[in-house]
Amino acid sequence: MPGGDQKVYAAAAQSRMVTPITPAQNVVAAAPGIAGIQQAADLEIEHIGFSDEQVAAYTARYFQDKSQGQQRSEALLQYLRSHPSVRGTAHVPIHLQILCSLWDKDATALQQAGASMTGLYRALVQTIWERYEKSDRVLENVKDAKGKLYRVLGSIALAGLQQDARQLLIDDKLIEEHIELVAEDFEDNTAKERKALHELLYRSSFLRATPQGAVSAGKSEFLHLTLQEYFAGKELARQLLETDPRSSEAGALRAFLRENKYKSEYCVMLAFMAGEAWQYKQRGSKQAKGLQGLAALLKALNAQPQEAAGLQHLLLQLRTVSECLGLATAPEQQQIMQQYAAQLQALGSWIEAGFARIHESEGEDAVLHEAVLALAPGITQCLDTKEVYAIYASKASSSANEDVRLRAIRALGALAPHTSRHNSEGLELLLKAAEDNYWGVRAAASRALGKLAQADNSLAPKALEVLLKAAGNKNDGVREAAA
Repeated sequence: MPGGDQKVYAAAAQSRMVTPITPAQNVVAAAPGIAGIQQAADLEIEHIGFSDEQVAAYTARYFQDKSQGQQRSEALLQYLRSHPSVRGTAHVPIHLQILCSLWDKDATALQQAGASMTGLYRALVQTIWERYEKSDRVLENVKDAKGKLYRVLGSIALAGLQQDARQLLIDDKLIEEHIELVAEDFEDNTAKERKALHELLYRSSFLRATPQGAVSAGKSEFLHLTLQEYFAGKELARQLLETDPRSSEAGALRAFLRENKYKSEYCVMLAFMAGEAWQYKQRGSKQAKGLQGLAALLKALNAQPQEAAGLQHLLLQLRTVSECLGLATAPEQQQIMQQYAAQLQALGSWIEAGFARIHESEGEDAVLHEAVLALAPGITQCLDTKEVYAIYASKASSSANEDVRLRAIRALGALAPHTSRHNSEGLELLLKAAEDNYWGVRAAASRALGKLAQADNSLAPKALEVLLKAAGNKNDGVREAAA
């Protein structure tokens, strides 16, 4: 259950205790692989995270006993509504806890971190570091401890994901190997410092070891998978911008990108790579790479081979540009818009292509289209949304294909916070969709109406009227969506 961050080592020990009593075992585990449970599961449930209502409830509860708690809670929710990339992470419970903690500590600093995953995780990592920097004596044994620690963490994180992007556990031998490997670049490479670095990995809490006696003993893991992906992306950005293009390390990076740039298990890591490439500062420089870093990464990603249809490659480009847009200042955003106008302007035609190909082949094109819907709000916050909105509105109102109508309605809901001038038109479309013959479209319309009402309070009474009616619908899915 990614994001739950539960520990289930006890499950394996419990199963050993139960065995002498009865051969029939009932084991519930949030992460069976970590628990060492090999049997096939009777039932697997994917937890997709908090709903919007649960995010609001958790945030209110977090701040309820703090000074000006209600105002601070509402301010954080407003911040999330205004920043789609960050809002998407808030549905993962551990991410929402991090966001609340950062907002509680310094709301202004979090706002300045930018509307991006990279900005959020940079703030998180800095918070974790500061927590240990003032009190841990191990730091006395390591010069430039922060920089060296991040280098080692990046190397370990990348190696772990390259072995298996779905496997959270990292062998302790691999950790030792990468401490030795990275330390070769340090001027003061001593056994004492390498030992201190190894200790710092765990004392800083970025890494944690599995308990002795557990099935997974002898292995370690990052505090959270996304934290591992962040450090891996940070390491990839360093390799891209700092290594000699003729070196074997640079060659290995190019090979890795060629082979893996379209794989879904690496998309978060590559987004972090984009953000870190934008903010990367070479040794001795106070100036971030910015557009130079973005250009270098896009050049590497644009290298052949490229997939034939072109949709996945455009998604890769747009995701890369979107992450940098979230970190850029307003003038820098305009520079990005001008320099990468072709990729950004292709968004409308890409969405059209996604609709056209929904039923042409199994699976992949539908997944691509869902990715468009997830990405569109982040891109359109910096674009004129007229063209994008018009495509979705047309499909929602006129398509005979229920799958097309469903996706279009979902998109209108996702775009609601960023298309205020179209909200009255959107309300009429959603009211009509709430009476659709297909229950899936009715359910999607109910969810979209809720988002529209949150984005524009003037439309709330009419939307509420329809939602109350949908709450009595005979279809369970429609009632749940309206709740």
